[in-house]
Amino acid sequence: MRKPKKIELKIPQPCHENWDNMSPTQQGRFCQSCEKEVVSFANQTDAQIVAFFQRSPKKVCGQFRPEQLRTYTLPQQSLVSPRFKAITIGSLLSVMSATAVYGQQQQNKHHGQDQQIFELPITDTERQMLGDVVALIADTSHTVQGYITDISSGQVLSGATVQIKQTHVQTNAGTDGRFNLEIPVQLREKAFTVFILKPGYETQERTIIPDQLPTTINVQLVASEVPTRDEYQTKGEVRMIMGKIAGPRN
Repeated sequence: MRKPKKIELKIPQPCHENWDNMSPTQQGRFCQSCEKEVVSFANQTDAQIVAFFQRSPKKVCGQFRPEQLRTYTLPQQSLVSPRFKAITIGSLLSVMSATAVYGQQQQNKHHGQDQQIFELPITDTERQMLGDVVALIADTSHTVQGYITDISSGQVLSGATVQIKQTHVQTNAGTDGRFNLEIPVQLREKAFTVFILKPGYETQERTIIPDQLPTTINVQLVASEVPTRDEYQTKGEVRMIMGKIAGPRN
């Protein structure tokens, strides 16, 4: 089963305009300084936020709580019938409408007509982030994950390097011995080799076929053999001279 995609939301350059001074709109407020609408996500659920950015790839200026600017898991495609989906969506809209009733209702005259504005109050106005939103979608279906241990002791090996051969694409195992290596687009159409290395251990290589992605490999590294003193002497790498040390002559 393919793993779900994830979407990361962040505001690289927060805006310092005063939210309370902006004019209410259907989706948030209108910033006179930037001359654009700022969409309010502060009181939306995770599902509503994800749905918005899935269907709206355009650049958006938004209002968030700091904890909402994080990574979300995108929902996977389901095998639910279209009729059931329609019922579910209808139910969701009903719940959203019912929730909005409890919000603060504001009246805004627009082209001679009353426009209903529903907005839940934010108690801590200082804890909000405004600005252009960057939505980055990461495809976790093209990853190589794994777990690295010592073959003799079974202990996890943190800091081991996992690198795609003949590239600079690499990652390191965490303190729990686990790693997650995302495969670049240009390497997803053909087989590639990753090697796992750690000082004091023999390097291992694994060949990965694109059809196998995402895949998990458990790596057991073998400690490098430490040559004995006799082996060093035989190879001439260490020379030893034994004998009595004579003191200086008078």
